[in-house]
Amino acid sequence: MLLRNPYLHLLFVATVLFQPSLMLAQENSAIKTVQKLAVENFIQPGYQRFDQQTNLLVSTTAMLCESPSNETLDSVRSVFLDTALAWGKVEFLRFGPALTRGRIERVLYYQGGKYSGVRQIRKVLKTRDASAIDVKRLGRKSIALQGLAAFEYLLFAAGSPELGASVRSDEAEFRCAYARAIAGNLAQIAEILNRRWQNSNLPAANWSGLGNTTGDVFDERDALNRLLATLVHGLEVVRDARVRSFIGKTSENDRANIALFYRSQNTFPMITSNIQAFQKLYDRAEFVSLVPDSKRKMANMISNDFKRVLTLIGNIDGPVQAALADPQDRQAIKDIDRLLTKLITVLDRQFAPAAGLAAGFAFTDGD
Repeated sequence: MLLRNPYLHLLFVATVLFQPSLMLAQENSAIKTVQKLAVENFIQPGYQRFDQQTNLLVSTTAMLCESPSNETLDSVRSVFLDTALAWGKVEFLRFGPALTRGRIERVLYYQGGKYSGVRQIRKVLKTRDASAIDVKRLGRKSIALQGLAAFEYLLFAAGSPELGASVRSDEAEFRCAYARAIAGNLAQIAEILNRRWQNSNLPAANWSGLGNTTGDVFDERDALNRLLATLVHGLEVVRDARVRSFIGKTSENDRANIALFYRSQNTFPMITSNIQAFQKLYDRAEFVSLVPDSKRKMANMISNDFKRVLTLIGNIDGPVQAALADPQDRQAIKDIDRLLTKLITVLDRQFAPAAGLAAGFAFTDGD
């Protein structure tokens, strides 16, 4: 119907023209909110926790080297687990300062079925390579020699019980000095990551480019694309490199002895830490707010599936080898694989388009 009042007509035209701008403003506001919540409620606390744990690892390892005892050895092993789990909360954040200078791999380099890293560690122990017990020089050596996986080997592999002996051999003394250097190296990396992310003045639009050496500037949508992509890729890593690495199509194809942290029996705690991190990021950053009401059921199901994965892992009792030998636990591991695949698919093919994040950005292709 034609509006006869010219003022009403102008108001009608202005409303029509303003509506797209209003929707865009609301959309950008939601994106900025999710970014802010992700940084303040997840990323900053996560790196701060890892920094604190590595400092504790340094002090307890020093105590083990200076005043060895079985109790001190147990203490270091416990702190190692807490440190690994703290890293498990942030290790999938493949952007910012963690990407530069190979910091992610220097903290945790997992080889799966390849044993070259173990051979390198054994060679260091056999030759008592002096460069491995110097923090600065260790940081320039192979990534297989300087992170959490190497530390676990020193604390849990054959020969590690002697670390707690009151009278130790020269080999055990070197082994402890090497572990002490690894702890110091981890603490240095953690301090850098924590310090750079605690910068409260970091521009929201540029946060995903923190530590970027290319000079690229990211807008809010691209930054959020990267955050969602790192969530999807993180799930892929847990499924492919953490779960599928040790379970075969049949029990004859199982390879329990290549699972991450199998020596310390911390394979499932580490996977749990990863999944808890994914759920925490998704919930605390309020990713659900990015999709329209008509898609909220799908978005809420993602959080529920994270909970289902955690329940399945929580019901697995014992180390990897025992879990694979138990029919019920083995089925639970397969169910975890299935749910991780579902989460990856839903986030990539349903959530991303609903949130307006899929255009030109193929999450599962590693772009």
